[in-house]
Amino acid sequence: MSQWENNTHSFYGFLVGAALGALTGLLLAPMSGRRMRRTIRRAARDVGERVSDSVEAITERGEETMERIGDRIAETSGGVRRATHSMVGR
Repeated sequence: MSQWENNTHSFYGFLVGAALGALTGLLLAPMSGRRMRRTIRRAARDVGERVSDSVEAITERGEETMERIGDRIAETSGGVRRATHSMVGR
């Protein structure tokens, strides 16, 4: 197993542990069941909104990057085409 895989597994293990610790803390906190469910529901909604916002931002950045790559490919292929024509025309 590579160092990258070890680090990735360690990071995921940390995230799972942190999530379980937070959930355990919420469940053991001195709140009523109704209040706890409301708190968990709000937290889940907030996380969902953040994930949705992140996915949207990543998608936009990906689209912008793909557009820039397409422009550069078009520029490069145009330059190659012109160079080829000038060489053939000699």
